Amino acid sequence: APPVLPSAILDLHALNAAFLTALTLHYAHHPSTSPVDIRTITPIITKAWGVRKTTLDDVRLLLGVTLGPKARRGSLRALFTLTTLRPGVIALELHAQRRAGTLAAAFDEKAVGAQFRARLGAAWRQWSAMEGQEDVRVFVRGLPRAEIIPLRQEKAAAYLDKGQRRLEDVLGKRLKRVKLSEEEDVKIGLPSVQAMLKQVKFSDAGVEMGSPSVRSAMKQVKASDGDVEMGSPSVHATPAAASPMQVSTPGSRGLGLLERIRAKEAAAALAPVGPSAAEKARLAALQRASEVLDIIDMLAAGRGGMRVSFPLHALVRDVQNSIRSPMGREEVESVLKVLEKEVAPGYVGMVEFGGVKGVVVQRGLKPNPTDVKGRVAMG
Repeated sequence: APPVLPSAILDLHALNAAFLTALTLHYAHHPSTSPVDIRTITPIITKAWGVRKTTLDDVRLLLGVTLGPKARRGSLRALFTLTTLRPGVIALELHAQRRAGTLAAAFDEKAVGAQFRARLGAAWRQWSAMEGQEDVRVFVRGLPRAEIIPLRQEKAAAYLDKGQRRLEDVLGKRLKRVKLSEEEDVKIGLPSVQAMLKQVKFSDAGVEMGSPSVRSAMKQVKASDGDVEMGSPSVHATPAAASPMQVSTPGSRGLGLLERIRAKEAAAALAPVGPSAAEKARLAALQRASEVLDIIDMLAAGRGGMRVSFPLHALVRDVQNSIRSPMGREEVESVLKVLEKEVAPGYVGMVEFGGVKGVVVQRGLKPNPTDVKGRVAMG
């Protein structure tokens, strides 16, 4: 009898079978020359395997056991390779086909699976024959892994150059926007000297250019590196000269954003408040009130008598079975409450006896259909 293998070894057999099945399905819908992105095939392996999430290390283990460390041209060892397509993307490439023809399989699934089982079984027998080797997890960690062929240097440099150019482009645009914003703030932040001088009105009875007051006011204007600083209070005290200082700065990005946020909050505060959730439920129940009322009237007529009572759960079920558009239990109960309080008071009443809820219908108090439509329309 063959030796009983540990569950971890059997899991590896199942993992390899799921891996080969996923590859076969992939190559059935894609050319065999196209690389297989590991990120797209591992979810399929995980679903077929059903033990845990499949990782890149699992694929490397399967290929390392199946193909071995050395590759010979024309053998199964030269069948698959793991290659770096671009930074962060590892792909599986197929280098040999089993036979020619459009309907031929991309590789011999049975041969690859048999080689994996044979190599894994031989490694396990050799390892278990050694004294003191009992932990199968140590054996699994020691199994060979397939190497990942790194990205060629010229390709890696091209990807890095492209990323660097993209980064510089983004940062350059951002710095340009910041610079333009700062220049705009400087231009409109304070009035220019010419704008201030235009506010000074000269008249025969007013201020003369040679007067001390004008000279002292002009001395307070300090221009430094394109910025204007207002000095003495005498300039601010003049109404004509003070008006430019009160001009807002809508071009400032920070202040403009703050003003827009405040304006939006004020508009939201003044906007009319919509109906609450309870009010929406009430309006929806009013729209179904007339239809439910007709169903209740037919159910009461079928029982006979002027005063008819129904258990609440039975009436809800009957209404759900009779109504055209589906309604939930809560919706039917909401309509019954609206009928009792607003649309047909006295005709429909909800009562409770010892914890059992019921609905009582007084057929002699049935409202006029015109009244019902008016009450529903009034909301």
